[in-house]
Amino acid sequence: MVPSFFVILLNPSALHLPLPPDVVSRHLENKIREGPVIVSANGGYWWRLKIKQINGSYCFANGWRNVVQDIKLGHGDFLYFHPLDQSTLRMSIHNPNGCERVLPPKVENVIEVDDQGEGEGDDPYFTFIITKTYTNMLRFPVEFAKLAGMEAEGTMAMKNVDGEEWQVSLRVEISHDTKRYYLATGWGAFQRENDLSEGDECVIKFVRSEGKLLLTKITEQPQPFGPGSEVVKRKRGRSQGSHKVYRQAGLSGSVHSTG
Repeated sequence: MVPSFFVILLNPSALHLPLPPDVVSRHLENKIREGPVIVSANGGYWWRLKIKQINGSYCFANGWRNVVQDIKLGHGDFLYFHPLDQSTLRMSIHNPNGCERVLPPKVENVIEVDDQGEGEGDDPYFTFIITKTYTNMLRFPVEFAKLAGMEAEGTMAMKNVDGEEWQVSLRVEISHDTKRYYLATGWGAFQRENDLSEGDECVIKFVRSEGKLLLTKITEQPQPFGPGSEVVKRKRGRSQGSHKVYRQAGLSGSVHSTG
């Protein structure tokens, strides 16, 4: 396991963050193949970065600038990194005066939570839109966690629209009396293998009779269409209008629905 370590931020405008050489060479280099995930200790933020050698020093790069801008890091901030698993580090921030910083809650793209199924039963579900921050973890609403009884850490089966299953881990973070719930390990593979892309609107349901999560619907992000494209409208679940699927001649994209 990677040990905890700290870094004092000296140059907030830099595109990378130099790391302690011994920590990288002994514990990080070549051991986090896809790059580390940094999770804020509060506020609900996370980022995937890369470890690169720059000017003779190993650094967090490829996204570090987003970290600085998203949470407004400044000169002299004390950054403490604590490992959660082999590829995830929790970062807490202390101001130069020594006080821990409480970040404003990240605005999530959760659209709706309901305790009724997509047209049948009483299974709770929530709707969200895929963003870049959902690459490795998916934060789900507190209301959904309570309705589904998913308020403790563990693992759970998650099915796609074809009934194929993946194992995903549930993570609970508590900061300043606020609880946040995530689908963590396994979510990234589920997203990639089901071709979920940025902008796609998804519905995830908890099937009480099976004790499993189910991706019930994907509304794909509309793609630009050119000559020969056909616009197809299909009804969505409940009474929320219709959405569009753009079908290119010779190629096709589809929206899967169980509603």
